[in-house]
Amino acid sequence: MSLYDAVIMLLIVAAIVMIVVVRENIHLPSKARLCFSIVFATTLVCALCEWISIRLDSSDLLWNGLHLFVKTLELSGTPFIAYAMIRVLENKKAARISLVICIINTLLEYWSAATGLIFYIDEAGVYHHGSFYWIYTVSYLVSILLYTVSCFFFSLQYQNRGRVSLFSIIFFLIYGTLIHNFHPDVQISYLCLSLSEIMLYIYYIGLTEQMDSLTRLLDRKSYDIQCAALDKKTTILMFDIDRFKQINDTRGHQTGDACLAHVGSALKHCYGKYGLCYRIGGDEFCVLLTKKTPMDIKTVNEEFARLVASEELIPGHRLTVSFGSAEYNPYLEPYIAASRRADERMYENKKVHYQQESKL
Repeated sequence: MSLYDAVIMLLIVAAIVMIVVVRENIHLPSKARLCFSIVFATTLVCALCEWISIRLDSSDLLWNGLHLFVKTLELSGTPFIAYAMIRVLENKKAARISLVICIINTLLEYWSAATGLIFYIDEAGVYHHGSFYWIYTVSYLVSILLYTVSCFFFSLQYQNRGRVSLFSIIFFLIYGTLIHNFHPDVQISYLCLSLSEIMLYIYYIGLTEQMDSLTRLLDRKSYDIQCAALDKKTTILMFDIDRFKQINDTRGHQTGDACLAHVGSALKHCYGKYGLCYRIGGDEFCVLLTKKTPMDIKTVNEEFARLVASEELIPGHRLTVSFGSAEYNPYLEPYIAASRRADERMYENKKVHYQQESKL
């Protein structure tokens, strides 16, 4: 058994193991489970097709039909791996474009099996690139580009958590692809692809486990870890939805959930570029301005209040959120003292809101 044979066999076993791991992960959303399963299954099939194709090179003419079939299947399937990875990253627009590219590439690959324009098997049973092989190369590269763009927007959606890790995975994939393109005799493209898929799975699990599924904000566990690690001056903003219990009791939890999701979206929109946004309780939220403090925090707060009230989620009622802030200096006090001040100011703001309502 050659080193290449061993690598392919290990890759196939790894893909099967990952499919089992994905299917048994009940914490993954059903769509993510399906997409990750497709990613690993397609990689398995394509790698196996490449291995069979290499073994059939210079074989008897009787095997040319099988050789054509497995090579067509491999070149058709590879762009679909990127498509499934884009689906994992929840970029619908990029996924639609990628799917169109995959379908066009598949049709052209099967056409090439008859015409030899993209690839062909000669009379000696040897696989060759055709004069239009660039069509497959462009399809694959555009799919990788769409995957890269999807990574960027996925990172933004999750407040840029782990962006360096995500783009390191992309770099690894591109680096492996370049090695194979410049040294075709080094068959490592599917090895690099498989490893990058496993890295993406680990990244995805680590990221989504930090998130509140309803609001797409960081969760309480992530907040506690961040607070314990804070070692620089930070502005703390505490938020609480006004009369949220009343909304839940009179309008139902579905309306309450819509209010929470709306507030979470508004927080990310207004404060996301300045720091990290958390849902730390039922209707309680926190923003830690860890990246930079806006020149005029009052203006940002007013923009947030306007955005929250812009949608009438409850007929005849505009949602309001009370908030309070405090400066935290790790060299002068513990974090809990600063967060308590922010909490107190938030409840003072809530009293003002209720007084204003009573006058109406």
